[in-house]
Amino acid sequence: MSATIELIGIGKSFPGVVALQGVDLILQPGRIHALVGENGAGKSTLINILGGSLSPDHGEIRLDGLPVRFADAHDAHRLGIVTVHQEVDLFPDLSVTENIALEQGMPAQRWGWINRREQDRRARRALDVMRTNLPPDALAAVAHPRRRAGRAGARADSR
Repeated sequence: MSATIELIGIGKSFPGVVALQGVDLILQPGRIHALVGENGAGKSTLINILGGSLSPDHGEIRLDGLPVRFADAHDAHRLGIVTVHQEVDLFPDLSVTENIALEQGMPAQRWGWINRREQDRRARRALDVMRTNLPPDALAAVAHPRRRAGRAGARADSR
């Protein structure tokens, strides 16, 4: 998906704390964006709003100029918005393919059986996008931390 995402006048408060107030951000396709600031500046809150994990108290999110609201992170994901957080949560005793499948849901065949062929195809596609030579059947625990972060990115890219 190559859509412009706009966050306009975003505000979010928690009991006793104003986390965000009047934040504007435009994210354009094909560009790398960095969100930097001091601890407590609201970076994680803004990313959680963008990713559908939190709802803003004020403001609007637009996708290609049209207002959108996310009930949850799955709503954002369906529209092509996926966030990868610094703290990478992978299951070390599962394969790269299985970690990717857990993130997006296991593809099922008739009678609810897991479609392992489709699961493997999605993982290989995601790893190709990441340009890594990591085998999809490798255990998540065996890779260097940078590669683990890459696998988290692959989970995001695999749809």
